[in-house]
Amino acid sequence: MAEQEDVKEATLGSELVAGTNNLVALGVVYAIKSVSSGRYFDGRNPGMSELAITFFSDVYKDNTYLHWTVIKVNKGYALKSVSSSGYMDGRNPGMNEPIITYRDPQDDKHLSWTFVKTNGKYNIAIKSVSGGGYLDGRDPDMNDPALTVLDPMNNPYLQWNFVPMNYKLN
Repeated sequence: MAEQEDVKEATLGSELVAGTNNLVALGVVYAIKSVSSGRYFDGRNPGMSELAITFFSDVYKDNTYLHWTVIKVNKGYALKSVSSSGYMDGRNPGMNEPIITYRDPQDDKHLSWTFVKTNGKYNIAIKSVSGGGYLDGRDPDMNDPALTVLDPMNNPYLQWNFVPMNYKLN
């Protein structure tokens, strides 16, 4: 898990993301780790649309498939994969499998997300603007994330840690 000094250093000089209690900043690259499963979001190869969560220990620091950045858009924030340059898509209400898409996120509600600080020092919930569900990290033996419409405050399945990778994208 990110240490307090790593978080402070990573966000220094960057615009902070609303709802993250100063834990996430624009342009900083993160590995996004599920509190429930210990797995990380996998941004995949360019052109791939299936979003996955995979297990890595310390390899995540050198693995750009697990690197993401947060971008401010008109309807909230977009999550962009470093490896594929695709954006996480929150789908329509009732659709429970997020995917990666390659559209312009600026005015696209399906590619827009908001953040909610939850219980736990570094825990953040990620909510789809279009579908209203929260990203669900599932159980440790599952590798397909979901969207779930539950209260994330005390639910580790809906909580994530943004682990700074100590570099920024311009």
